[in-house]
Amino acid sequence: MSHFENFLDILLNWQGEKLVISISEQAYILKDNQKIPVLRAPLAGDEIEFIKTEYRKKYGNRQNFKYKDKMIHISENLNRLEFRVSEPESETTENLLESSQDISAEFDMSHIIIPFDETNISPDRIELHEMLRLMADKKASDLHLSSGCPPVMRIDGQIETLKDFPQIDGEDLFKQLASIAPPVNIEAFKKANDTCFGYEIQEYGRYRITISKDYRGIWMSARHIPVEIPPVSTLDIPDEFLGLCDSAGGLLLVSGSTGSGKSTTLASVIQHINRNRQKHIVTIEDPVEFVHYNQSSLVNQRDLSLHVKSFKHALDAAYRQAPDIIAFGEVKTKESVTLMLDAATSGHLVIATISASSPTAAIDRILGQFKIQEQSRTSAWLADALLGILSQSLSRPDGARRIALFESLIVTPKVANLIRERNIFQISSMIHPGGSSPYYLAQHEI
Repeated sequence: MSHFENFLDILLNWQGEKLVISISEQAYILKDNQKIPVLRAPLAGDEIEFIKTEYRKKYGNRQNFKYKDKMIHISENLNRLEFRVSEPESETTENLLESSQDISAEFDMSHIIIPFDETNISPDRIELHEMLRLMADKKASDLHLSSGCPPVMRIDGQIETLKDFPQIDGEDLFKQLASIAPPVNIEAFKKANDTCFGYEIQEYGRYRITISKDYRGIWMSARHIPVEIPPVSTLDIPDEFLGLCDSAGGLLLVSGSTGSGKSTTLASVIQHINRNRQKHIVTIEDPVEFVHYNQSSLVNQRDLSLHVKSFKHALDAAYRQAPDIIAFGEVKTKESVTLMLDAATSGHLVIATISASSPTAAIDRILGQFKIQEQSRTSAWLADALLGILSQSLSRPDGARRIALFESLIVTPKVANLIRERNIFQISSMIHPGGSSPYYLAQHEI
C-alpha cells in the first residue's frame, strides 16, 4: 500500500469530506466544517512531491478515480494536495492502515497522528487500544501482550496477569500493531524480528512499544510515558546535580537499571532547563518518549530510527543548528559514547542516560566500551568532560511502598584525577549520606 493510500484510508475511516495536505499547515481532514489534524507538522515540499509521484504511478493524470467503492476527486498545485470524496460514504470502512508490502525509505510517515475514537474504529484495534488505555488507568508502567497468553501488566513494580482477558492471538496482535506502527518499523521487524517505536493516544500519553518474536510467536511490550513530566521537586532530584545544569559545557549522566526511572529523571531535568533557561535543546532519542513543548527554551526532538540514520548523522546535524544542550536518550555503544564525549568537550552541555547500577558502574561501563590500549586516552577524555552522575534504583523495604534510592557523584578535581588514573574503585570510598560529600546517598518515597 502506498503512502497516499494510507491518507485516503484515514479520510474514509473518519468519513471526512476532504483531506488537505500542504506545506503551510498540518495535513487535516475536513468533517462537518471541523478540521481534524492527521500530522504533527506540515509536510515538506519534497514529501508532497513524493505523494504526487505515487499517485501518478497508479492513476496517471486522472483527476477522478475509484478507491474502495468511493469516488475521489484530486486537485493539486505546487505545494498542496486535496482529496475530496465525491459521494457519501457507506456505513462500513476497512482498517485504518494495513501492513505495507511496498515501503519506501525516501518518505517517513512516522509523524501521523491517528485520532482515537473507539466508536469509529475497526474491532481489530479496540483490544490493543483498550489495553493501552487500561494500562494508563491502572498506572501500570509496562504492558506485555504475548501470543497464547493473557495480557500482563507491571503495576507498582509487580507483575500482574489479567486473567479476565482472553489469550492473545498472535496473528491478530500483529495485525493491530501493523495498523499503528510506522511502515519503517514493520519492515525492520520483518527483517530482524525486533523493532521499537513511539505511539501516542491523546489524553493518555505516549507509549514506547517494542515488538519481538519468541517461541510462542509475536510478543509486544509497551512502556507508558505519562502526558505530564514530573517536576524536579517531585522527584527530589538533588540541588547539587541540578546546579550543574547551569554549566556551559560538559557531561551529565543519569544511570540506573531498566525500569528504574532514569528516562523520567532525564525528562524532568530537561523540562527544568526548558522552564528556567533560554537555551536551544536538541534531543536524540530512540524513540521519542516524553514530549517537550517550548517554554523559555527551544526544544527539538529527533527519533533516532525515524528521523535520522544514526547517532553520528543526528549529532552532525545538531552541530549545524547551534544547540546549547544535547540530550541523548541512552548511550549503549562505543560509537555513541565517543560521540557523547566529543560533544561534551566541544562547548555543549550533554545530558544522557546509561544503564548502570551506580555512578562508579557507569564510569566502568563507559571505559569498558574501549579496548585496554584505548582506555588511558578515554579515561582522560571522560575526566575532562564529566560534571556529575545521578544514579537511581527502586527498593521495596516494607513489601508495599517503593523507595527511590539516589546516588549522586559530583566531579571535583580529586574525583577527576581518580577517573584519569582509572582508580574508579577508590571513588566509592568517598561516599557519605546526606550530600556532605561529592558522592552521597539520598532517598525518597514514591
